[in-house]
Amino acid sequence: MRSVSVSGVFKDGWCASTRQVNSQRRIPVIRALPEYAKQGFHATSPFEHITSERGFLPLHDPQRRLQLASHDTAAAEWEAALTELPHLAAAAAAAAAAITTTGSGGSTPPQTPPSSSHVIKGPLRRRLERLPPFPLHKLLPQSASSSPPPPLPASCSSSSQGTVTAAASPTTATAAAVTAAEDGGGGGGGSELWRAYSVLSFLAHGYMWCEPGPPPAVLPAVLAVPWAAVASAIGMPPVLTYATYNLLNWRRLETEHDSSVALGNIVCLQNFLGGPDEEWFRCVHVEVEAQAGPAVAGLTAMQTAAAAGDAVGVTAGLRRITRALQLMQSSLSRMGEGCDPYIYYHRVRTPMSGWRGNPALPQGLIYEGVSDVPVQLYGETGAQSSVLPAFDAALGIEHDLVWLRDYLDAMTSHMPPHHRAFIAQLAAANTGPGNVRAFVLSYSGGGSDIPAPSSASDAAVSTNTDGRTGSTAVVGCSTDGRSTDGNGGRPVNNEGVHGAVSRSELRDAYNEAVMELERFRGQHRGFAYSYIAKWGAKGQEERTKKAAAVEGGEGDQDGNKPQPQEGQQQQEQRGTGGSDFMPALGAYRETTSRHVIR
Repeated sequence: MRSVSVSGVFKDGWCASTRQVNSQRRIPVIRALPEYAKQGFHATSPFEHITSERGFLPLHDPQRRLQLASHDTAAAEWEAALTELPHLAAAAAAAAAAITTTGSGGSTPPQTPPSSSHVIKGPLRRRLERLPPFPLHKLLPQSASSSPPPPLPASCSSSSQGTVTAAASPTTATAAAVTAAEDGGGGGGGSELWRAYSVLSFLAHGYMWCEPGPPPAVLPAVLAVPWAAVASAIGMPPVLTYATYNLLNWRRLETEHDSSVALGNIVCLQNFLGGPDEEWFRCVHVEVEAQAGPAVAGLTAMQTAAAAGDAVGVTAGLRRITRALQLMQSSLSRMGEGCDPYIYYHRVRTPMSGWRGNPALPQGLIYEGVSDVPVQLYGETGAQSSVLPAFDAALGIEHDLVWLRDYLDAMTSHMPPHHRAFIAQLAAANTGPGNVRAFVLSYSGGGSDIPAPSSASDAAVSTNTDGRTGSTAVVGCSTDGRSTDGNGGRPVNNEGVHGAVSRSELRDAYNEAVMELERFRGQHRGFAYSYIAKWGAKGQEERTKKAAAVEGGEGDQDGNKPQPQEGQQQQEQRGTGGSDFMPALGAYRETTSRHVIR
């Protein structure tokens, strides 16, 4: 098979390491932060800002359609295929069922069922294979598509608009891509590329998982080549991620009288199989992300306060984290209102799967026209949300188990580059005076004789895209960072923290944040059991009964004996991200609890 390098995606170190399969082939496996995650990102990414209103969700509502589709027939056909995806999946299921029953009108006898290794190419896969070439040249000029991505920015910090901005220093090639898109190529700059990434990701995963039977081992070039190229341009892996599945996949129903990003006012832009369960599952995650906004946007200010010895500012930041986690748990607790565990396990979760740690694709996936060896990539999972890693970094929570840390590093590499940069900045602050946990441990106490310094609460240094610095208001605070109440004019911040705090008050605020984080992880683990592990165990029990029937010579009413599909048992016990998730979620919770200060 011919190997073509697309923007360096699969060339030289695209994956951090490989493992030997045999003397003829090596399979790339992402084990830590891969090269594409260390390289640059688009200057106009929709994830450039982190706001108190939306957290890691885009500052502006996600783009609903390729702007290119308004005047390019090929782009319009790709968007049409995405709209048809649930219908195509239904048609594919019906066509597959007809193979094992009668023909049209029942006039033909049943056909022999395909073997467990037979890949069906039904209406969905045939439709996607007939798509015209994706108009890559109109989104990525040749000079940009043939150049490696630029490096990640060195820093990010607060901005005067109540947002946290990751600074970007695009290369000439990337800048040319932005200019070309804004001048009529795509019409939307970085947002247009991210929309293309979403379209390609949904259609590629639809091709892989939305037809009955085992998945194909090769993704056809019509999907693989543009997907790899666009992914490289925005610094993302060519696989469905949490960002495309959730962060960029919603719209508000009401934008004037109710502008909230909340359940009841949001719906999804695209689905795989469709239905209320899939829609609700995704919308709950979007609301959870929005609930985290005030706390996430205030993390940099909290670290700045710690560096300045400002116990008031640190306490305020800690209380924002606690409150956000309480609201997030409240939102997550509503999952069962609209997403049934049985429907999730058997219908919603499969299209999110990747091709690493997946027994259905033990060797990985070949991207035709891009790589002639299988590539292994984790699928979409909540572990790719940036919220909890950001809280971990700000609170100084370290996951010391090697296997767990390696998995979390891999999940970080599936996050939008600006989010990676933000988390890296928070973690880097722990090596200096901005270490919040160290500040709490070393704080000697407070009282009316220990006023909160104004320097940390009033301003923070911001790095702009051109490298200049300047003072900007702290996220989540008023312009001057303080206000006064009726207590004799003592300064008080927006979290109700007075101008001095005691050692026990600060420690309690830190511990409350840590314990609330532990509770959220415990809640998540409980949902993982109810929605995945419980049903996987039931599936294994049913297979055991069927196996016993086979050994006893029994079969169904037609005498057919069940043949288990290869890898089925192992896959039923794994999450969509390819992990053995129950031990992982338990380890997250246990590690978090150990950081409570006694």
